[in-house]
Amino acid sequence: MGLGIISSANMQVIPLQDIFESDSNSRMNPGSPFRNWEWRFEMNLFSMKMREKLGKLSKLYNRNKLISSV
Repeated sequence: MGLGIISSANMQVIPLQDIFESDSNSRMNPGSPFRNWEWRFEMNLFSMKMREKLGKLSKLYNRNKLISSV
């Protein structure tokens, strides 16, 4: 997920492929003229283990707060 999660930015966009620690076959744009944009999210990838991991990281880096609209 990189260093973005520990930054002081209000928000961070994390590609699902990074969250799931997917290999290069899951890239949206693998730098090839073929098979771009084919990867699709499937709910079964979002396991309880993954939810717990994201929850712990969110709490650890204080990213579990709601941001009000401007």
